[in-house]
Amino acid sequence: MMTPNVLHSLVAVASLLLAIPAVNAATPGDDERYFETHIRPILAQHCFECHGATKQWAELRLDNRPSALKGGETGPAVVPGKPDESRLIEVIQYSEYDSQMPPDGKLSDEEIARLTEWVAKGAPWPESAQAEVEEDYFTQAKSHWAFQPVTKPEIPALPEGYRASNSIDHFVAAKLQANGLKQSPRAEPRTLLRRLSYDLTGLPVTYDEATPFANSPNDAAYAEWVEKQLASEDFGPKWARYWLDIARYADTKGYVFTEERRYPFAYTYRDYVIKSLNEDLPYDQFIREQLAADLLPEKRSEESLAALGFLTVGQRFLNRRQEIINDQIDVTSRGFLGMTLACARCHDHKFDPLEAADYYAMYGVFDSTLEPEQLPQIGEADDQEAYKKYVAERDKRQQKLTDYQQEVVDKVNPEVRDHFEHYLLQVVSEEGHTLGKYELEEKYDIRRRAKDELKTFLRRVSVDSRVYAPWRRVAGLKNEAFTKDAPGRLDSLLKQAEKGEFEGNAIVLQRLKENRPAHMYDFVKMYASLAREAKEDHSGDPQAAAWEELREAFHTAKFPMHYDVNTIAGVYHRDERNKDRNLVKQIDSLMVSSPGAPPRAMIVADKENPVQPVIFKRGNPGLRGDKVDRRFLKVLDFVRSEPFPEKTSGRLQLAESIATPDNPLTARVHVNRIWMQLVGQALVETTDDFGLRTPLPTHPELLDYLAWEFMQHNWSNKWLIREIVMSETYRQAALANAEGNQKDLENRLIWRMNRKRMPFESMRDGMLFTTGMLNEKMYGRPVSIEGKDAAPRRSIFGFIDRNNVSNLLRTFDVAEPSASVTERPKTTVPQQALYLMNSPFIMDLANHCVENAKLKTAEAAPAEKVTQLYRRLLQRDPTADEKQLCVAFVTGQPDNEQVWSELTQTLLLTNDFMFLD
Repeated sequence: MMTPNVLHSLVAVASLLLAIPAVNAATPGDDERYFETHIRPILAQHCFECHGATKQWAELRLDNRPSALKGGETGPAVVPGKPDESRLIEVIQYSEYDSQMPPDGKLSDEEIARLTEWVAKGAPWPESAQAEVEEDYFTQAKSHWAFQPVTKPEIPALPEGYRASNSIDHFVAAKLQANGLKQSPRAEPRTLLRRLSYDLTGLPVTYDEATPFANSPNDAAYAEWVEKQLASEDFGPKWARYWLDIARYADTKGYVFTEERRYPFAYTYRDYVIKSLNEDLPYDQFIREQLAADLLPEKRSEESLAALGFLTVGQRFLNRRQEIINDQIDVTSRGFLGMTLACARCHDHKFDPLEAADYYAMYGVFDSTLEPEQLPQIGEADDQEAYKKYVAERDKRQQKLTDYQQEVVDKVNPEVRDHFEHYLLQVVSEEGHTLGKYELEEKYDIRRRAKDELKTFLRRVSVDSRVYAPWRRVAGLKNEAFTKDAPGRLDSLLKQAEKGEFEGNAIVLQRLKENRPAHMYDFVKMYASLAREAKEDHSGDPQAAAWEELREAFHTAKFPMHYDVNTIAGVYHRDERNKDRNLVKQIDSLMVSSPGAPPRAMIVADKENPVQPVIFKRGNPGLRGDKVDRRFLKVLDFVRSEPFPEKTSGRLQLAESIATPDNPLTARVHVNRIWMQLVGQALVETTDDFGLRTPLPTHPELLDYLAWEFMQHNWSNKWLIREIVMSETYRQAALANAEGNQKDLENRLIWRMNRKRMPFESMRDGMLFTTGMLNEKMYGRPVSIEGKDAAPRRSIFGFIDRNNVSNLLRTFDVAEPSASVTERPKTTVPQQALYLMNSPFIMDLANHCVENAKLKTAEAAPAEKVTQLYRRLLQRDPTADEKQLCVAFVTGQPDNEQVWSELTQTLLLTNDFMFLD
């Protein structure tokens, strides 16, 4: 029978229980298929975590056949052909008189039957299956492609008959040739320029601008267009949106009860990202600034402090500190490294070489930071008159807050002194004293934080304190230590006081001599009485000096529960806190709404004393486990193995560990995402997970080549984008053909360009631009981009409400700002077309376009007007059939004044407008 130790050893066997669906019986004799289909999923799901390669509770291992036959402390777990003698089968039966495994709930009848049948069949276990499970995740990581150092691969020779503009094409062409595929021809010139312009700036090229290139499509002219788009101020708003998805950017905090919901200065982070991209800030520096701009030896400018918004613009989770830190860990690990470290919060990662110790090592980094109440100003207000009004109103509201805080200070300080006895009683009661316990008649609502501060003070006060030394010396004694003549600290203290050997307040010592304490509550009575008496006038008393010493200890700022306007918030009752928050909310609301409020950076700062992190067992802060160092990920020890310095949070060292060329993940992850945005699909399918289960890249050598060259070119985003869009691979037409579809329907080998639906922002901005309504103002506070008063500015400047993401944004797959998003979903739903057909905003755009183009009043023939409309909206001429249909439509309704607006709206609805070929 199984011992109690073995019962304890199997406590963690049952993660994700009852998740395995029923399957049909395997083909008799096919051991490998049988085991892989029916048995290993059960063992892997419920046993390997605690009885696998990394852990063997009770010396039992169940991830290979020899170990299962050998068993653990109680003998063999599996006896082939004999289920009744196999402990594995016994414990899963949930007998009342035996161990019951898994403890979280009995396995399903199907699972029990499968395991029993397997043992009865002789416990077949193919060698191929054993070899795989015997390797732990860290061993697997040593050969996993994503954890290998980035090196420059050899550029393959260009196969005959393929085009190449740079090295990218050599890698792609080699794959195509190996699979019997050919490149597609180049895209039509206007199509190519439209694709390029939208991809790089989020706005279309005009028909007239594209005409010279369309008439003479040569490589030099194309290169000039690429440089023009990269240098455009519109480049930053287009590419910043992708990063803001990763950074889970929003202008609100989430649910925060009574405080101001909106972030007054989230927009400064958004503007920082835009400017950084326009200036082509090296990506490694971009990383360092977002994690540790305040700690860098040299700051580029005060504006770079806004980069710390990466850590502070996330959801506030009702201001629960553990959840905020978890969010920071997740956005850092997935955003920069493509690793799902947040999965290790409650236990070691189920699928990757990430331990709970890794999670809490990084937890310690972010727990060693704080968010200052006073944010640094990083610029001037645009409107100085508005600024003066803002300052006056801000000072007025700040004074109102300060006055209220002072009012509470004036109330609380005498209150806690008058109830000193209540607080002392509470401290003693919490330490377990019961002998001689008494209660005060007056009812009083203890301020818990004040009590905690008093408790801490009494524990830490010096044993030589003239007033509190007697308390300090007896603190922690048990009731029996107060018995008369009992040896120990109390007896020693009293004898010292009797002989005058104790340097202390004369009155305190006198009271101890006169009334020997019989229990800890006598100390409470003594100190409470002294505090009351010290308020009286003792100027004529022979012991006036001693009474003055007590007065200072109990009735001045030396009192352990003394507060001012900077500390009073910590001891608020709920109604006081709510009123304070309401006054703070009024100040924050002014910062949000006033055009005169100057920009400030949402920074973090290191705590004076960094936190020593410990593992929270099962993610519970109340169950504290082993201590861990603040350090980088163990699986990347070759990047940085030593702990972070003791006197700092480690944020700067974390940033350096991520941004170093030695890190194999950082450049690969970033390059993969840029490729996905331009080509339409990623080289690595899972853009935020480069772990052990990640499929191999479609072009591993190309990924490494681009990552290597990206770092060699000073981590330049513009270099990387230029390299991709200059390639023949990018310049291919998007048209499919039968041979390509047959051999590579998903176009994983990139034998043609992928047709891409424009993201919401490009769609909306393109509509504003082509209809002549776009306001190209850059930067500043967010604006409403939908509804009756929608601002015609670029969509990236729209207000994002984390609590209530609008139906419009959800309909068009805009990233949910509650978590880091590296790839938006792609849906085609009726609501999208219904919005475009019925939205007043779209109708207004169409009306404005007609008026701007003077289509109603111009004397030109309808065919010419149709051509003009196509050139404006789609940057091309209509085909003969399109022109004929459009002319027939507008001339067939002579009395309809809205006919041109309806035609305009129809063209805005077309796939030609919505997609990039």
